This record gives sequence, structure tokens and C-alpha cells, in this order.
Amino acid sequence: MVLFESGFEPSGGYADWTSKEGLDSLTIITTDPHHGYYHASAYCNGGNEGEQAYLYKTFTSSTTVYVRAYFKFKTRVPSAGKSYNMLNIGNGFNDIAAARIYSDNGTTAAFQMRYLNGDDTYGYETYAYISVQLNTWYCVEIKVVVSGSAGEARIYVDGNLIMSAISLNNDYFGNANSIMAGENYSSGTDDHTIYFDCVKVDTSYIGLDLVEPEGDETFFEPAKLDSDPSTAGWGEPEAGILWYNKTEGVFRYWSGGTIKTWSTE
Repeated sequence: MVLFESGFEPSGGYADWTSKEGLDSLTIITTDPHHGYYHASAYCNGGNEGEQAYLYKTFTSSTTVYVRAYFKFKTRVPSAGKSYNMLNIGNGFNDIAAARIYSDNGTTAAFQMRYLNGDDTYGYETYAYISVQLNTWYCVEIKVVVSGSAGEARIYVDGNLIMSAISLNNDYFGNANSIMAGENYSSGTDDHTIYFDCVKVDTSYIGLDLVEPEGDETFFEPAKLDSDPSTAGWGEPEAGILWYNKTEGVFRYWSGGTIKTWSTE
């Protein structure tokens, strides 16, 4: 069930959000949308640690919540030992899980997950196998299951599960009823900009956004295929199937920031 969705269309505003938070700059612009015409831009000037510029949204409380958004990191990665905190699921302003990028050297950055486990106690997991690139759109999705003993926190990037924590005690604040997107907490003092777009909250997995098909092409959901194409000798796709072209007999899918083709050839 969809709980909230915002691509900042068609008016270029954020009236559908609960509030804009932080003392730094949060604007809706047309410079480089993931798709559509508008996107959000969070800018922190680096004057202080803990700077914030984000949008906040509350929704119907649930024990299981997914939030998906697209992010592009401009300017620079965090300085050594620091992080940008761009997407959160919480109860009010209290975090249950967050997606961040973290740098241990100030030159390269990796995705990191922060998750509640105990009474206002947090764990961290860093995924070192993706080096976050500037000026590249990433699809980032968080899953949270709230429980006193069987809680979960998971992060997907470009449709791939990269981090998970299970058997959590993460009901200290209550069920999930809010998200924060933008820059919720910059732990360094570097000026930086984060673009974001296509935000969606659901009680089920969301995945990559579909793009408009061209010609004789049909959208479909991989989970609802009548049969597994791999059984017909197709082999396994990479990730993020978008649509099927009946004329060409190929699937197109999203991988590594580009649309690719998967066929029997």
C-alpha cells in the first residue's frame, strides 16, 4: 500500500510534505531531475558539524515500511571519518534506520546503514563494494520492520540488496510513521549539495522507477511473470527489469545507471 509519493511535480513545490527542516538550503529546482521537470536540492555550506537541509513527511503508522528515493551527490564526498545522512525512516524525528554515505579517507565513499537496536542504541554497517560516484543518480531504498526481537533494517541500491540487519530490538520509539530526505545530518564541515527526486513510501518493496516505454513495449513486474525466462535458456538477468519489447523479443533493464538489453542472443 502506497503511503506517500512525491516527485515535486507538477508545480515544483513541496506542499505535500509535512515540513522543511534545517537551517541550510533546501530548494526545488529544474537543473537535473531524475525524470520529470523538478527535483530537490539540499545544500549545506560546511560552516558547522551537524548541518541539516531536508524534507520531513509523516504518514500512517506501520510496522513494515519501505522508502525509496533517487540521490545524486554533487561537489564532494564526505571528509575522512565523516558521513552524509540522506534518507531516514523514523517515528517522528527519531531514527529507526537511515541510509548514509561514509568516507574513511576523504577521497572515496561507501554506502552505510545506521539502524536502531535497543533503547536509543544504534548499529552501523558499511558496504565497501560500491564506490559512490559524484554526479551519478542512485536508487536508494530502506526497509524497516519494527519489533522488540524480530526487527529488520535493509538497504537496496539500484534494486540490489546490499546490507541487512535482522533479529533487531527496534521498537523503542514505536512503529514507523515518518521519513526524512535530503541532508538530515552532515557529520563533517564540508560544503556539499545532494540532489534527490522520486520519493515513495510503501508497505511493500518499491524498487526502481519505471521509465516511459517506446514503441511496441510493455511494462511488467518481474515478480508477476507467467514463467521464469531462465527456464527457456535466457540465463539470468542482472537487475532491475523495466519492460519487455515484443517486436524485438528483448527485456530492457536498469543496471549501473544505464538502461541495458537482455535477450536470447
